[in-house]
Amino acid sequence: MAVDPAGNAIAVWYLTNGTTSTVQAAVRPTGGPWGSPQDVSAPGDGAGLPQVGVDAAGDAVAVWDGSDGSNDIVQASARPAGGAWSPPQDLSALGQNAMAPQVALDPAGNADAVWERSNGSAYVIQAARRPAAGAWGLPQNLSVPGEPALDPEVALDPAGNAVAVWRHGNGGNDVIQASARPLGGNWEDPKDLSSSIALAPDVALDPSGNAVAVWARTNGTDQVMQAAALDAAGPVLAGLSIPPDGAARTRVVFAVSPFDVWSALAPGPTWSFGDGGHANGIFVSHVYARRGDYTVSVTQADAVGNESSSSRSLSIRAAPACVVPRVVGKRLAAARRAIAARHCRTGKVTGAYSNRYGKGRVLTQKPRAGRRLGNGARVRLVVSRGKRP
Repeated sequence: MAVDPAGNAIAVWYLTNGTTSTVQAAVRPTGGPWGSPQDVSAPGDGAGLPQVGVDAAGDAVAVWDGSDGSNDIVQASARPAGGAWSPPQDLSALGQNAMAPQVALDPAGNADAVWERSNGSAYVIQAARRPAAGAWGLPQNLSVPGEPALDPEVALDPAGNAVAVWRHGNGGNDVIQASARPLGGNWEDPKDLSSSIALAPDVALDPSGNAVAVWARTNGTDQVMQAAALDAAGPVLAGLSIPPDGAARTRVVFAVSPFDVWSALAPGPTWSFGDGGHANGIFVSHVYARRGDYTVSVTQADAVGNESSSSRSLSIRAAPACVVPRVVGKRLAAARRAIAARHCRTGKVTGAYSNRYGKGRVLTQKPRAGRRLGNGARVRLVVSRGKRP
């Protein structure tokens, strides 16, 4: 059975009349009753062990064991949402005794099927790909020919990247093997996931392309469930904060809280501010010299080399004017803070004796309070030294 995101369900099974068997399917729309069974395989050909997958639009693909009269073959049929099943198509080559197919679809409708095929002395794992609404490609070997392999499973992530797992014969001490294929790429060479005496593998992918394979393994007296992970995706850039705007000559603050599902993080993250400036860290700030539109990027890698990046636009307006505050009578430290808050800078500070203001307080300022000047204009201060001795 498979269910699309809208809740429409498709079930497949095989029906036997005692002589031959036929693959059938039924559809249940969301909230409705099951429809009448429909034949998916050709009547009288013999078919069994069907599997089905569905994409985000409700389009379905079914695969099953068929027969060419003397050997098993793998066949497939496709059904657009609300439409009819297509005539069966052979996926495996005739006369090769292929069986136990599995199928998976990504949200866009790209399909991958895997199965086991006998070369006369041992079974090899094969795969075929069907682009959305396209034709099936030729079979490809995933396992090494001449090395027995059985029980394949396959899964796809939303981007169309695939991972297949199977049981690989090793002189009675079977191990679990796996192969991965990026969208548009080739299947990689098999990799051993388990030690000896392992069976019944399965695999699943998360939306980012990370995979988890599970299987049963015996130590001679007991069986345990084991798992292995494929870290195929970069870190998650959680808590990313890039302001949409800011002002020139004013500090702009950026933040991100990256984490990775499987691996430790590499040093970082690394920021690029779009004006030639760079910084490293979870919390960083930057001052733009002039107005304009900039692209801010942040990049974080994990310990195995996967990398994630994100970019956003930032508009920097002209630097705010310096509006001179009144600081006469304030202590020097408070005067400096008030001047900076108004986008001005403290200029030359001199001292003079005063009977009016106590030691450390501002006697006079220049320019006078209220003047509107360019960003960063300097305000000169005269500070009391106290009463003349």
